[in-house]
Amino acid sequence: MTVLPRQGVSAQIQSRLRFCAACPQLPFQQRPRSHCLLSRHFLPGGAEQKIRQYLVDNNYVETVISLAPNLFFGTTIAVNILVLSKHKTNMTTQFIDASGLFKKETNNNTLTEKHIEQIMQVFDSKADIDHFAKSVSFEDIKANDYNLSVSSYIEARDNREVVDITTLNSELENHRR
Repeated sequence: MTVLPRQGVSAQIQSRLRFCAACPQLPFQQRPRSHCLLSRHFLPGGAEQKIRQYLVDNNYVETVISLAPNLFFGTTIAVNILVLSKHKTNMTTQFIDASGLFKKETNNNTLTEKHIEQIMQVFDSKADIDHFAKSVSFEDIKANDYNLSVSSYIEARDNREVVDITTLNSELENHRR
């Protein structure tokens, strides 16, 4: 039986915790994994830290996948998929930043089959890919106050134009003359 923290936890947080605690025990398609679709507000800080701590301390969090905003009808919020597993063999959690994978269509964004394939390939391989996927140790997540926000572990790609300051200064000097 799973013991859930009760002291200092509101009824609303306790119900969320019971839901997340039950997820790894549900037989989704007879596979040893389950998943939750959560708004990104669940993952960074606040009262949900006790839920995140419970899930991380019990080694249930296999992967956190950050999706693009505006994928669902009626809301523009960005969401995360929290993949939970009772049968993990290591103490790392994989983070995937798939927020840049979408196709703009009318009022909503969509994930194409190619996008889903790309996410699943990285999920299955557990490969670290700069600006896209990274496996993070239990100790690092604990040191980061059990934060499960993908952006806390994966550095965003810097798409700013690279400017050579020497060339720019010489152009300015030539322009002044």
